[in-house]
Amino acid sequence: MTFKSTGLWILSILTALIAVVVVDRQSGSTLRLGNRMFHSMWTYLGPVMDECLAPTKAPLLSLAQGKVVEIGPGHGSNFKYFAKNKVTSLIAVEPNTLMHPKLVEQAKEYGLDQFEIVGAMWENSNLEEGSCDAIISNLVLCSVDNLYHTLDLVHKYLKPGGKFIFIEHVGHPNGTMWRTMQNLVTPLWKYVGDNCHLNRDVAPALAAMDGWKDVELKVGDMCGSFPLVNPKIYGYATKV
Repeated sequence: MTFKSTGLWILSILTALIAVVVVDRQSGSTLRLGNRMFHSMWTYLGPVMDECLAPTKAPLLSLAQGKVVEIGPGHGSNFKYFAKNKVTSLIAVEPNTLMHPKLVEQAKEYGLDQFEIVGAMWENSNLEEGSCDAIISNLVLCSVDNLYHTLDLVHKYLKPGGKFIFIEHVGHPNGTMWRTMQNLVTPLWKYVGDNCHLNRDVAPALAAMDGWKDVELKVGDMCGSFPLVNPKIYGYATKV
């Protein structure tokens, strides 16, 4: 299955859900529906994304060591990239409980014995301040409610010298045709995609972070064939 056909499949889901969102938006049931839909969609789409991002993930995630936290790991597709002789423990902060069984399965498969799931939003994870050696965000910053607060918490929970490793899809430049399309689709897409905002400008927030050194931020093509989820930014930053 090509990434282009996957994109068409997603768009068909969006069309089918318009009526549900309109009717149930005020009741909040669309959010629960969104969790279920995203779980089902990610079962199909996650492996496709993982395959096309593997060349980016492999060198970055190999930097993780010690006590590692992943924000919103989904089904745990990143676990295979960790050097298990370097990672002493892993905490998965994943609020969507439908993802949890697969996370446990993946942790066992890849020998991550010291594994814990925190079933909460990142802002409610209540991790110990200055306790983490690495925090990973992979296709997550698009969906948080407050981007700057999320990054503040990353800094708070990391030890001095700890690394924040990120791979994110971002909005196209303002004024482009694809940015206009992202702006049009996002209000519906966020209900299906666990609050994912296709048009979010993550790079300025990352570039403006204080209290970091050795910041590496690169921009590249996400996966090519589905411009609505493109481009990507990726890199890492080390806490001072």
